[in-house]
Amino acid sequence: MATISKDHLSHSTDGKPIAIPINTGSFANVHTGPTSTSDFHEVFLYVNNANGSVNEQVTVRLNGTNNDGKIKVVVPPQETLLVLPGIPIQGNSSAITIDIGGSSNNSANCFGYVNKIVGS
Repeated sequence: MATISKDHLSHSTDGKPIAIPINTGSFANVHTGPTSTSDFHEVFLYVNNANGSVNEQVTVRLNGTNNDGKIKVVVPPQETLLVLPGIPIQGNSSAITIDIGGSSNNSANCFGYVNKIVGS
């Protein structure tokens, strides 16, 4: 029988927001998925644009740099958007990583949580 538990993103200290660096080839690692093929992580990721006047273009990469693994969103000033609404990531011997970069350096941050489903 599978067990489900809620946890913060693996690269967040105690659930605190993660600063989003400018996307010039530098991305912040947000979460690393499981390594067992019977485990899943449902990832909920929010992005906040703290800038008062400029849109923030954010790129979320799922496992690397290929275009098929990128999600791009524009976050209006002083808004928070749900970017990953419970996307299931299955375990793999090479864990899937989620990285993020923005159009401005550290004017946006991200936070969220993971539902860990073990032994499904």
